[in-house]
Amino acid sequence: MENPYIKVLIQLENDLLSISVRDNGLGIKTGESGFEKLSHSMSVIKSRLDLIFQGKADVSNKPVFAVKTVPEIESGTLVKFYLPLNYNY
Repeated sequence: MENPYIKVLIQLENDLLSISVRDNGLGIKTGESGFEKLSHSMSVIKSRLDLIFQGKADVSNKPVFAVKTVPEIESGTLVKFYLPLNYNY
């Protein structure tokens, strides 16, 4: 691959810390042998975030943890999640 990159964007969004990690790799393929482990680890992260927020997060009707990959985006993978700035949730 020519000019590979990983971009991390951290910003405030609706009084939450928004963290986006994006690369320009091949993306996550469902047919690859490693996908099941990756999917399990992502589901564990999502469930922990759901426990932290207890359904009270306001991120403009967006999930607190999301993964987008090819073909939903042009190339690579995008993982975006939110963290509370305090524990008032």
